[in-house]
Amino acid sequence: MSETVPTIQWHRRLADKLGGHYVYMHHKAHRVVVPLGEDKESAKANKEFIIDIAQLKGNTLENDLRQRDFTINAIAASLDDVIS
Repeated sequence: MSETVPTIQWHRRLADKLGGHYVYMHHKAHRVVVPLGEDKESAKANKEFIIDIAQLKGNTLENDLRQRDFTINAIAASLDDVIS
């Protein structure tokens, strides 16, 4: 993305595109939660896919990941193509 810090509108567009909802955590971190299952509005959708969004810490994605402490179930990817 050309922006240094993605806007809240960007996060909401991502949530809308994925059929989920946006959660403001604090000024440095945001979350998109996408319910999984056939009926996303019902209580039956007890599993969800969570995307945490944070500002890039390095000048590349690889440099950013080297500066973070993350578990084996973490993954990072550029989302430019997802919302364009």
